[in-house]
Amino acid sequence: MYKCQILMYGNINIKKGYYKGIKIYSYGNSVTYYVDTNSVYTEEFDEGDNVLSPVSFTPSKSGWSFSGWRKDNEPEESGLSNLLMEDDAITLYAVFTQTVTVSYDGNGNTDGSVSQQTGTRYYNNGTTASPTFVIAENSFIKDGYLFYRWALNSVDGTQFKSGAKITFDSVTTATFYANWVQSTANVYNYTGDIQLFTVPCDGIYQFEVWGAKGGSSYLGVNGGLGGYAVGNAQLNKGTNLYVVVGGQGLTPYATYDNDGDVIEILNTSGGYNGGGSGTDECGTGGGATHIGTFESTLAAHGTTSGLYIVAGGGGAGFSSGGYNIGSDASNGGCGGGEEGGRGYYGWGISNGYNESQIGGGGGTQSCGGECYIWDDSENTSILYENSDTYLPSFGQGGGNNQVVGLGQGGGGGLYGGGFATGPIGAGGGSGYIGGVSDGSMESGIRDGDGYATITLLSVS
Repeated sequence: MYKCQILMYGNINIKKGYYKGIKIYSYGNSVTYYVDTNSVYTEEFDEGDNVLSPVSFTPSKSGWSFSGWRKDNEPEESGLSNLLMEDDAITLYAVFTQTVTVSYDGNGNTDGSVSQQTGTRYYNNGTTASPTFVIAENSFIKDGYLFYRWALNSVDGTQFKSGAKITFDSVTTATFYANWVQSTANVYNYTGDIQLFTVPCDGIYQFEVWGAKGGSSYLGVNGGLGGYAVGNAQLNKGTNLYVVVGGQGLTPYATYDNDGDVIEILNTSGGYNGGGSGTDECGTGGGATHIGTFESTLAAHGTTSGLYIVAGGGGAGFSSGGYNIGSDASNGGCGGGEEGGRGYYGWGISNGYNESQIGGGGGTQSCGGECYIWDDSENTSILYENSDTYLPSFGQGGGNNQVVGLGQGGGGGLYGGGFATGPIGAGGGSGYIGGVSDGSMESGIRDGDGYATITLLSVS
């Protein structure tokens, strides 16, 4: 491009000259290029020249790609594909770009895939505009697990829900790792201790609990079966729950002399978590199974505060020598339900049931079951009304007092079953679903020790 010498009129720089309306001279039609805040260039062009391709420099920025020029310093697409020199000076600003890539890792997935996402970051003279991504819906599958959240850049990274928006202001690559939570049941067997479950994620969980069976007597009469309860609860990640699984009621055992004769029948304590104790040759009550936010047995806690669910334990079978009980006798009251089962009259199994001869009552939603003792003089059972520590209460089955005589323990539950003496069974403990939704209860389901499961149904 040919340039004339600068024309001056006195001290005035003449930019353009005309003769009869025709431009015959032009000088100083300049373009100022801002490559960056501290990188500025100027070039001059004849009118009509394309100014988007300077000849004295190549626009560049480390780590970025040159995208084009704008007439302002907004960090957006360049927008200019052609710009011709006219009479006035021009100022242009360089636009640079970076590609930002977001990937998704299944973190042990067994199937499925999630596509990458890409976006563009713009830079224009000290101002940056970064892309915003909508985090993808999960399409990965992992057998036995439910998808919970996306974790950024590591499996332990900050977690995000699908559909959340995120802007990356500096990095050019990012990876989201699928976070999974077990969807198979967490199983809790009887251990004789309190067991901890820490909620792994926000979601709806299903609780299933089974109470323990009542103990058999020395004569082999079975205790009542434990109850069952099920229900759901919305839980928050990090919440600690405590699972207390009831222990089966015990059968007393004996010591023998060298001839095999009984020396002594030893007393036994009730099943763990509220089973009532028995004396001499009598069985003990089965323990309840419960889930709550408190770290104790039901009886020690003493209230429904923090309590989700309870399955009652069965009452113990009777023992009184010489009665015709039959080989399949089971006269302890069953545990579970709104009210635990009443104990049965031992003779009634083979000789007909007599309504006046009833066993210990089942626990209810508000009180322990009635205790019945045998009156030899009347050959029938009578209500035991003394107030003492052996009566059933919240979380505790009735336990026999040796002052009363031989007796079997009631089952544990929300409220325990009543104890009994003589040829009558003890009552079962009641269940509870007041802390769950969609709950239901059944009585007489579980044989042996109690049991519990916690299963994640859905995440939130």
